[in-house]
Amino acid sequence: MGPSARTYFSDNGFTCLQVLDYIYSFYQENMSGPEIETAIHTDSKHAERLRAVYSSKETAERGGNVIFRRIDFLGSCRSFEMLKRVSGDNNSNVYELLIRA
Repeated sequence: MGPSARTYFSDNGFTCLQVLDYIYSFYQENMSGPEIETAIHTDSKHAERLRAVYSSKETAERGGNVIFRRIDFLGSCRSFEMLKRVSGDNNSNVYELLIRA
């Protein structure tokens, strides 16, 4: 999601379910400041909700500290369907996360 990235390492590799679990955990966390700044400027209905939270009176009273989980930015696309290997990469270690609408 946006400018965020995570690195995980395992001597034995990961199962698909472990990778999906890491992804799920990532999306349950709150968005970072740079993520919020980027997301506010996107053209989506979820960005409208984020902008409403960002400009609310409650946020101003908290000193502009916005709390918004990554999963909430996805809206109704909350079902992680599968990982698909991206073709064309030399080492074939790049995967695409398919999200069901």
